[in-house]
Amino acid sequence: MSASSAQPASPQASIARPGTRLRKEFFVSTFVIVLTVLVGTVCIFALASTLTQSRILSLSFDGVPASIWKLDSVRQDWSALRKQIADQTEALKAANSANLMLEDRGTKAAQGLNWAKEQLKDTLYEVSASLSGIDNDLSDFLSGSADYGAKVARLKASNARLRNGQASLAGVLDQFDKISGAYAIAKTEYDEYDAESKGLNQKITSLASGIKSIQDSIDVVFSKITKNVDAPTRARIENALYELNPTSTWFSKAISWFVILQPDVLSLILVVLMGVLGSSMQILHSLFRGDGIQSFGDYVLRLSVGAITALVIFIVAKAGVPIIADASRLNGDAPINPYFVSFVAIISGLMSEQAIVTVQNQGQRFFANGTSEPDRWARQDLNPDLAAQNLDVPTLARYLTISNEAAEAILKGSQRATSEQQKIVAIYLRKSVRDLFSDLPQR
Repeated sequence: MSASSAQPASPQASIARPGTRLRKEFFVSTFVIVLTVLVGTVCIFALASTLTQSRILSLSFDGVPASIWKLDSVRQDWSALRKQIADQTEALKAANSANLMLEDRGTKAAQGLNWAKEQLKDTLYEVSASLSGIDNDLSDFLSGSADYGAKVARLKASNARLRNGQASLAGVLDQFDKISGAYAIAKTEYDEYDAESKGLNQKITSLASGIKSIQDSIDVVFSKITKNVDAPTRARIENALYELNPTSTWFSKAISWFVILQPDVLSLILVVLMGVLGSSMQILHSLFRGDGIQSFGDYVLRLSVGAITALVIFIVAKAGVPIIADASRLNGDAPINPYFVSFVAIISGLMSEQAIVTVQNQGQRFFANGTSEPDRWARQDLNPDLAAQNLDVPTLARYLTISNEAAEAILKGSQRATSEQQKIVAIYLRKSVRDLFSDLPQR
């Protein structure tokens, strides 16, 4: 060996390795924690959506259970009509506000017109009196019952003739010109108010009628669900539609996306997510115990095993195999309790090894046909393998349904194991039967 190859590693390299390990531990730990938070958040959405869907599906109309997809179809029409009502209601409120403001303007216009009429009336009487003996025909017309517009028009038509013929009438005619001008302005303002008021009143009537028509259309939409849309039924339908109708927030939209899923699909999604959550809890627990950082691939595999185990346990329980305390709560077509489903899925992911062994035992019993593999002995003492994986003998003995002493003897190779016991030990240690057992006893 040359001198150069025998030289020790540099101090920098010795320092770099612990630093690299620390960085790896930090990134992996952060990844696991962030993943757990994200999975927990999605589980919240799935569980809340399952509860909402279960509550909606508990409704029945005309003796027929509610359908999520039918309600969602009605919800879309109902939501569009509600938006139209909201728009027209806002327009109606704006029209009523404008009408109130216009009323103040109309009051002032009416007062101004009345004042101008009184002034014009007095002025016309004064002109009529001044024309007595000069133009009796015009004087009688001005003091008669004709409307003010006709009187003003005729007097204006005679204005130039009267001024040329009678200089004494100039003062009263100037007063008439002034008052008639003020009257014309007041009349124009009042006419404008009156036209605008009539237009607004017509708009208010049209909007109110439109809102009533849309409300009738909502009743027609509700009739798609049930023909007997009485007040209590309408309230129940609206409550369901409000729960299905997403608001502008991302949380509400996410919940709505989950809620309108097919119920069985939503249940399976909840099971898988809760299985992943259980595996995440197992990973975090191992980190807190200081078991060391594993690779990303190991963690992804554990999460996958948790999801698959939860799904398998759920399917087996739905099949009626008694692997849990109350399998009837998952059996049949009765509504599923989301909390119970979540609990089963979480513990399946959290204790995936034990869950696999349990399913294995049930499978062995189900497919037992009287034939089995020969008994074998452990190739070597398997207790170090248990200790390396933080497993214990009493738990294994419980799965094997034998005493702790018998399980210890099987692990040491002093007692032979049946084919079923070999498979259970192999699953428990996550190894193959071929690697653990031999046809020859230990010497």
